[in-house]
Amino acid sequence: MSAPEAYRRLVKEVSFTWTNRLVALRMMEVRGLIRKSLEGQADSENAITLAKVDSAEDETTFDFTAPPFGSTLSGMAELVKQRHDHLRKVEREIDDEVYWLYGITDEDRAAIEAEVGEPPALPTPTPEDLVNHWMGYAIEIIMGRFIP
Repeated sequence: MSAPEAYRRLVKEVSFTWTNRLVALRMMEVRGLIRKSLEGQADSENAITLAKVDSAEDETTFDFTAPPFGSTLSGMAELVKQRHDHLRKVEREIDDEVYWLYGITDEDRAAIEAEVGEPPALPTPTPEDLVNHWMGYAIEIIMGRFIP
């Protein structure tokens, strides 16, 4: 057998083997025999999207575009609070997956979380904070720092 023919045969066999294994794993997931592992990507992308929105609304970041916007001040503050709550929920789900992937027991997890502590709460602006952010933003536009 020639070297190119042997290489093609090897690629074919390896491809078949990996395809067979991936299909078998997916079938075991569907039947509930193993925990699902391919569906968690949307959660991490969701967390990244939420964090990017926060970054775009924070004047101290490079990504800043404008302060939070809504129809009322309390509505804007509530939208930010809801986004922060949702981000925390998604982060906890990601933590659960990571602990599961590394085989960390509940006892070890409790010890880790006791040592590290709770993550700090994300700051939710008050209506007064939002007025200050928008006034500062308007002044910075006038001074040429930001372009709306």
